[in-house]
Amino acid sequence: MIDKELMLANQLINLNHLLLNMGETYFGPDYTLKENGEYITLEYLDAYTYEKITLEPVIFNDYGLIKYIISVDSYDIDQELELSDMFYCREIRISESKLKQIENKTRKMAEKYRSVKPEIFKAWPERLITVENNIFNRECFLNVTHTHYYYGKTVTLETRDFNDIQPFLILRDFFKSVKMGE
Repeated sequence: MIDKELMLANQLINLNHLLLNMGETYFGPDYTLKENGEYITLEYLDAYTYEKITLEPVIFNDYGLIKYIISVDSYDIDQELELSDMFYCREIRISESKLKQIENKTRKMAEKYRSVKPEIFKAWPERLITVENNIFNRECFLNVTHTHYYYGKTVTLETRDFNDIQPFLILRDFFKSVKMGE
């Protein structure tokens, strides 16, 4: 019988070593690293960009085979959806009817954006990269607590080979630049 908790703990140690070896060459000092016992996250936020990288080892059968799920969520701050909450920060006065028109139009655009079929790259059966459009939200505490929504992308690698992780992390910007639905 395998000790799944011990195996996962060892894989998290391996992932931590990988991230330390990649260091500031691929991640600047402004990335925040967190570990919760099941997965590791690297998070970055500045005035223009948000990126969250989640690295999760998963035991997917009774024999202890490990699958790694690495996902990258990202958006640019200037890709905000025009919803009523954004006007709290900008202190823009707008009529209720005009606001409803803007929100209806934006919701339709967001639905269309999210409905685009994900791009899937298969490199052997055990390696799968998926690129999909996503809508992200972030709380804002200026004036009145409210939420901002942004167009962004989620790129996910599913692999059983630990050696696939570093190249994927290095090439994550390439995958984020994939044009969707064109």
